[in-house]
Amino acid sequence: MRDLLEKGEVTVAAVARDTGTSQRTLQRRLAEQGTGFTEVLESVRRDIALAALRESEVSMAELSRRLGYRRQSALTRAVRRWTGHAPTQFRRLRD
Repeated sequence: MRDLLEKGEVTVAAVARDTGTSQRTLQRRLAEQGTGFTEVLESVRRDIALAALRESEVSMAELSRRLGYRRQSALTRAVRRWTGHAPTQFRRLRD
């Protein structure tokens, strides 16, 4: 999923194709694990974003692009939802 994010191809169809399964099989297997595609995607995005904010000086625009967000404001809202802080505040907290 991380590689597909970089390419901007994170859809159920793309992940299913990448894993060699059908969309339905992928969705069924995720449901068996008690999760869904959206939840997994959100988790992967969160892990990548928070690590990047802690460990690098990547720009918000670049990080947004890497995570497949169409607008930087979507990343800002997501980081605020995950941490309770805006991305710039979260970065300052690491210091």
